[in-house]
Amino acid sequence: MIKQIVSGLSILTLAASANASLITNGGFEDDLNGWGATNLIGGGVSVIADPSDSSNHIARLDDPSNFGGELLWQTFYVPTDVDSITVSFDYKFEEKDTSWISTDHAWAKLFKLDEHTFLNVDVLFHDHKDSQGWITFEGVIDTSSIFNHNPNAKIQFGIWESISRRTNSALYVDNVSISDTYASVPEPSSLMLLGLGLAGFGLSRKRKS
Repeated sequence: MIKQIVSGLSILTLAASANASLITNGGFEDDLNGWGATNLIGGGVSVIADPSDSSNHIARLDDPSNFGGELLWQTFYVPTDVDSITVSFDYKFEEKDTSWISTDHAWAKLFKLDEHTFLNVDVLFHDHKDSQGWITFEGVIDTSSIFNHNPNAKIQFGIWESISRRTNSALYVDNVSISDTYASVPEPSSLMLLGLGLAGFGLSRKRKS
């Protein structure tokens, strides 16, 4: 009985882990651990408390005093037997630019990597106007041509503030997840029912013996 229950729980554990995100710290609860940041000109990338929920943390890309560009990125590994991945995240772009010459903009891109070059797979979003609050992005990306090298992919968020001292835009990012499109996780209620069923099956076998 115990072996049967343990076996069943092992299957549940494998199913639950199958949909685990391919990146780490997508919620920024561990500061920028796992992420890289590049400040092209001035500015910076930081993790702050969410103004609407102090228990939640979000990433912020901005330069409050001048023009500049910032990047936030993480490389990861997509198994070669995974033909597509689901990318999801929340973002908010606060565009505050009074320059008449150029416009601030923010973007997210997904790259597939080889040892010497970056090959752009897709532009996940590219905004040059205030997003007017949080937006949830979710999309499916074809990875059937990805090569077997670790890491072989990279997600990157960026902001560019125009060459003007009258700019104070910011890009906020949270809840970044990248997973195998076809991996599935049973609902908690299904997990509970299956666990109870396994336990009941074991007790039934014990009574019969």
